[in-house]
Amino acid sequence: MSKKALLRTLILTSLLCVTISTLFAHSGKARYHVIIDTDCAADDQRAICMLLGNREVEVLAITTSEGALSPRQGARRVRDLLEGLHHEGIEVGVGRTLNITAPRWRKHSEQIVWSATTTHSPLPTPLLSPLPTDTSGKNEREKKIRYVNKTMDAAREVIARHITAEEQPVTFVALGALTNLADVLNDNPSLGSRIEKVVWYNDAAAPQSGANYQSDPAAARQILNSGLKIEMVSERDERPFMVSEALLDSLLAIGTPHAHAILASHTVLPLSQLIEEQHLLLWDDLVVLTLLRPELFVRTPMTLSSSWIASDNPADTLLPSSTSIMIPHDTLSLNHINGALAEIVRGKPDSESRVFFGFPTSVTLYADDVAPIIAESLLRHGASEWRAAVLTNELHGHLGIYATIGVKMGIRAREYFNIGVDDIRVLSHAGSTPPVSCLNDGLQVATGATLGHGLIEVATHNPQKVRPAAQFTFKNQSIIIALKPRLVTQIKRDIQRGINMHGNLTEEYWNYVRSLALMYWLEWDRHDIFDLYPVNQFRY
Repeated sequence: MSKKALLRTLILTSLLCVTISTLFAHSGKARYHVIIDTDCAADDQRAICMLLGNREVEVLAITTSEGALSPRQGARRVRDLLEGLHHEGIEVGVGRTLNITAPRWRKHSEQIVWSATTTHSPLPTPLLSPLPTDTSGKNEREKKIRYVNKTMDAAREVIARHITAEEQPVTFVALGALTNLADVLNDNPSLGSRIEKVVWYNDAAAPQSGANYQSDPAAARQILNSGLKIEMVSERDERPFMVSEALLDSLLAIGTPHAHAILASHTVLPLSQLIEEQHLLLWDDLVVLTLLRPELFVRTPMTLSSSWIASDNPADTLLPSSTSIMIPHDTLSLNHINGALAEIVRGKPDSESRVFFGFPTSVTLYADDVAPIIAESLLRHGASEWRAAVLTNELHGHLGIYATIGVKMGIRAREYFNIGVDDIRVLSHAGSTPPVSCLNDGLQVATGATLGHGLIEVATHNPQKVRPAAQFTFKNQSIIIALKPRLVTQIKRDIQRGINMHGNLTEEYWNYVRSLALMYWLEWDRHDIFDLYPVNQFRY
């Protein structure tokens, strides 16, 4: 090839890469559809939180393998983490227990905090029309209606199910032993064609060594010689990267729930002491960087002719050409790595916007009664809810109560499945008669499931069965979210009070409704005001 032709090829390749990156950025779709397999060490928890918090990644399922914790112990920790982050819709699978001695660090791993319960403002006492005290205890029982699927299937079943159902090629992120993936391919070898690549952390390539390899060497050899595209990630032996106070400070400044989940585990014993003593290293964190920032690594293809130190088993040195070793560049500093990890946790400010870069929050741009709630609303409910609520109320024509509740419901549904916009189907039970039907405007904006996309439908009901509720379906899972009945009663009483005071549909009435909507917008936390039901348990 001539130099001119080569230069043209390089330019076209670069433009194609930029174009693809731009398309993903503006479509709002995830670039990677990921199944995470973990042995639940401390570095796994960091890596999982980073992947969950980045919109370029769609986590299909998380499964556990033998290692720092037993598979069942690990599955419970993962489920606690997902519940705390309100991602209950992500399926958890339990790996096969191996007949091996538990690693010496298991007792240490059992002390690590995984639960990530976020702090939210409590559901306030109604400011305008308090309900009578309920001495029956019914309201207290209502608060606990939150559907979480406690059933956890075998990891091999969960992995096979999601690989089969996923329309896009799957990236398998392995943070522990390769047992579960080997089991899946033993059951159904054809599923390997649906796996785009395997990204696996292991201490050393040749000879194979490290906890993730030693937990199940047979499974590792099977996968390494399977013909799958594998990126084996390893640390630099001479200058490993430490988990530092600077990284924790960056996460604190970011302030997202996923950043706080990492901080919750790393600012208490036993991890806080290891960080202080500079004994906690970045291991599986490098898998996240390999996936999202591959330019930070040196890729070394492993071929059958590679000359490495011999070991007892030829499979330890004779890796197929589809395997690459990913080592951080020698020039990378800890500051550079910390900055890249923080950037991944922070995510892109324009991940949901198609016209704006980010979304306006300057008080000078908002009405006098809206401006005072901006800072606190962002702090309590996050940027996604703020953006959707502003757009909804502009679309809706007035600042509406049920439209705003529809926003909170739609954001809660996206949170449940941990997905972006335009990824979910909605069946609204709010009917087509105001005021309850106003919920539909908020649902469309918050989820991207618009009439134009054909992703929302309004169920035809007897008027007595209309409720501020909706069914949300993502791929093969569905959940119903409904506003708590006592809050429906509160809204009716508050509105009736406005009619009694100002008359129906008068200017004073609409000003009163606006003040109510602003109060609900700020005070009502989407994690407290809804009941979540499996579809077969919802009653009108």
